[in-house]
Amino acid sequence: MNDINLLTWYGQRELKFCPNHFTKTSAIVTDDAYDWILERLSGRFYIKNISHLNMFYNDRQVYFEDPKEATLFEITWS
Repeated sequence: MNDINLLTWYGQRELKFCPNHFTKTSAIVTDDAYDWILERLSGRFYIKNISHLNMFYNDRQVYFEDPKEATLFEITWS
């Protein structure tokens, strides 16, 4: 059984605003990618909804406080 870091799991990591120092990623956040962020990473992050003109769907883009986590996310989900 995997050990769960309770500080990470129950902490307030997803922010409602994006500070200027956060690193933007280009990979789109799927439901699986979102779960991966919660389970595998430990830093703070922000998810922005992106509307496409003349489209009926929204994509989500993630910003990370830790540039290492942004790089890891890009390598895994791009």
